[in-house]
Amino acid sequence: KSHSMTDYRKGDVYCFGLIMLFTVSGLKPLAELSSSSIQDEIELPTPSIPKEYIGDPNDIIAKSIIECTIDTPEKRPTAEDVIEKFYRGKNPYLSEADEGELFSCGFMDKTDIFVADSCTDEDASQKGFFESRIRPSGYQHDDLSCPIQVESKPCRDRYENWDKEEEYIANYQEFSRQAKDKIIDNNPTVALKRLAFARPGEDECQRVEMFFKQSEYVHHRAMRKIWMSLNEQQKQDAIPNKADVNPFFSNTFGLHVAILTDEGPGNPQYFVFPQRAKRAGMSAPGAFTCGAVESASTPDIKGEGTSRRVDLVNTAVRGLREELGLELSGSDTEAVCLTTIYLKTDTHEWGLCGFVDLTDDRIKPENHISADNLKDRFSSGPKDKFEHQTLTFVKFTLEDMVDFVFENHDNFASSAKLVVVKVLQAFFGWSRVQREFESRKVTS
Repeated sequence: KSHSMTDYRKGDVYCFGLIMLFTVSGLKPLAELSSSSIQDEIELPTPSIPKEYIGDPNDIIAKSIIECTIDTPEKRPTAEDVIEKFYRGKNPYLSEADEGELFSCGFMDKTDIFVADSCTDEDASQKGFFESRIRPSGYQHDDLSCPIQVESKPCRDRYENWDKEEEYIANYQEFSRQAKDKIIDNNPTVALKRLAFARPGEDECQRVEMFFKQSEYVHHRAMRKIWMSLNEQQKQDAIPNKADVNPFFSNTFGLHVAILTDEGPGNPQYFVFPQRAKRAGMSAPGAFTCGAVESASTPDIKGEGTSRRVDLVNTAVRGLREELGLELSGSDTEAVCLTTIYLKTDTHEWGLCGFVDLTDDRIKPENHISADNLKDRFSSGPKDKFEHQTLTFVKFTLEDMVDFVFENHDNFASSAKLVVVKVLQAFFGWSRVQREFESRKVTS
């Protein structure tokens, strides 16, 4: 049978609905459908989006998703209808470039965080671990052992014939003086230079490929200062697509790993919010973070010559040990769940975030530690205790967590806003978390 242009347009509208759902939630409820499976059935009914995937059915975007994915093609609106009815005649793709690109959740709508990829199990993230009992897996740990180029001198890549070269040299000299005065440490950094995602095989298992070069902290700070001085158009020119890595401004890579304590059977867990110290040279002094924040560096590089690789799981484990005194080793590390790759657009810093749940059976019994135990370990002075001022423990219930975030999110480090939402979604389900954050937006 030959299909009319209208048939194809109805199919396009259906795809638009799926794309909008993925854009606002990261969920793919009908991932088993493919072009090859429906190409001969354009005029036949197609499954609608399950109702539980729609957060607030009265939300304007949710309404557009529902109508675009009506199971009967003839009942779906045209593209013109969608734009006129839901976007008041204004094509959303003609809005400002950043609009809708940055991470937001309810009342947290100013984050400066771009989510490049999030590795989640659809069923698990929809219901959450507490209901599904399916543990989030995150990226495969093998994919997080990544090739790195290490030369005799740190990588200080810059544009050829750059009009900012003199500014860069001045910045480099400024931060070199700070390093000499012990205000900052000019440690080696691990710079993300390439990033690619793949869905190979019939099961379309989510994979990530990253390539790094070794750089240094002073170079990173010099380039970061230039980035922060650029206007929005200059930043847009530097990275037209935020998922593409700019090899000149990307000079570090950080891990942000949340912690859930083990308070024993039947007792609620606690989520750990460290508050950064207010001292010279600190990044985001006084801001709340989630668990441990650690930059990949020399201790995470394994191998020799061209076979060198940087182990990002080791970075996460090292951060937990050095900042909070949490010692994980052997099978414990299998419980480190790293789920989301992001870019802090305000400072141009790439990172990877996730969590470790200390009730996980893969963790040795002696490391199933409580909030009180973690306080004692922290107070005894782990290596990087100086980076934190206090630890705040919040009961890990959805209401208590959202209360704390609502009251304090203006004092969160930018990546902490993403981390806390991702962890809540993993345990309580995307829809419940979205509704709770949206409800606070209405009352704020």
